[in-house]
Amino acid sequence: MFEDVLVVAVGFAFYDCSAVALLAPSAPCTACVSSPWGCHWCPRSHCCITGGSCPTGEVTIYNQNASVGGPRGSQVCPRLGAVKGSPLVPVGVEVTLDLEAHNLNLLGVPLPRLRCVLEVGRGLVEVEASPGGPYRLQCGPHAYDFGASAPQLRAPVYVTVGERWHLDTPSGLHGCQWCPPGCQHHRLCPPGGAPPSCPAPFIHQVHPLSGPPEGGLLLTIAGSDLGQRFEDVAGTVRVAGRPCLPDPARYRLAAQIVCQVPPAEGGVSGPVEVAVGDQPPGVSIQHFTYQDPQLWELHPRIGPVAGGTQVTVTGEELATGPDVAVFLGDLPCSLVEPPAPGTLVCLTTGGTLGEAPLRVQFGKVLRHLTGGGGFHYAPNPNITWAWPRSSFCGGGRIIQAAV
Repeated sequence: MFEDVLVVAVGFAFYDCSAVALLAPSAPCTACVSSPWGCHWCPRSHCCITGGSCPTGEVTIYNQNASVGGPRGSQVCPRLGAVKGSPLVPVGVEVTLDLEAHNLNLLGVPLPRLRCVLEVGRGLVEVEASPGGPYRLQCGPHAYDFGASAPQLRAPVYVTVGERWHLDTPSGLHGCQWCPPGCQHHRLCPPGGAPPSCPAPFIHQVHPLSGPPEGGLLLTIAGSDLGQRFEDVAGTVRVAGRPCLPDPARYRLAAQIVCQVPPAEGGVSGPVEVAVGDQPPGVSIQHFTYQDPQLWELHPRIGPVAGGTQVTVTGEELATGPDVAVFLGDLPCSLVEPPAPGTLVCLTTGGTLGEAPLRVQFGKVLRHLTGGGGFHYAPNPNITWAWPRSSFCGGGRIIQAAV
């Protein structure tokens, strides 16, 4: 603010990787490495870290978006799968439960203490767990009794590591429910006080903030409470008042939506909106603007066929979208500085003699030079004569050359 005038407004997204795991107690590793903030997981010390690596001797499970050669993504997390065999357990008969398990070796050697916890009736039953072979974890043996006059009782099961940590467990096994101020077991919510849905969506950041009128650009929306499943947001995202089609493959539970921007007229601008259920829609502070880039001039228009000429393209709305690429004919002209609204500066590559039409690609959209034309590749200069051929060590002598 300058007195009563708003000069600029910028949204900041503050994040805490350790909080990511704490907010997902049933699947902390999956939540950590799937987060949009580049968090990594330490399976032995059970912590979600910001960048870097885990303590010496411990494997680091890197974020799914990390460009590293090591293990990364939720598929590498030590996790529990489904119950192997029949999920029906007779009462009063000693049985061993077989559970599908993955990547337990990342917990360290020897394995920490593992225990199976079943929510039986109103209490918890804990039994020792041990590996029963590849991809297998055995609970018990133990004789279960739920002490209720009912023919059948559903008993959620999970596995604890060490004293208090949870092994990642498939969603839906815990009966979790949103009760302010957080996610709790449904029995811990006050009677009649549990809201049917999460809080209203909140949008932290939108990227990019501009795109061509033809649409087709992928827009990334980062925030919180952006749906509990993809179906919650499948048809509720709008950009500048127009529907934006989300991509199910790029959806991150509650945290990220990627949608394809629809066409609109150049100059249209507006916020991004996400609605979930009957909650008020989340509205971004940032606005997305449709820009129609135009190419006016190219300078210089001639250079050697070997390449290396710095070329400047002038026009308007040239900083449109996240992916701007310049081509001379079919050859790339490498940008040497970030695109500016009025100029693009690039360095030519080696080509072939003759005219190479200029085209600039904004994502999937092409623009050509107004009036046509492009860059002319001329023969490389050939120096035929130079004088003088010697100089003082101190330099400063003028040399003349002929081509």
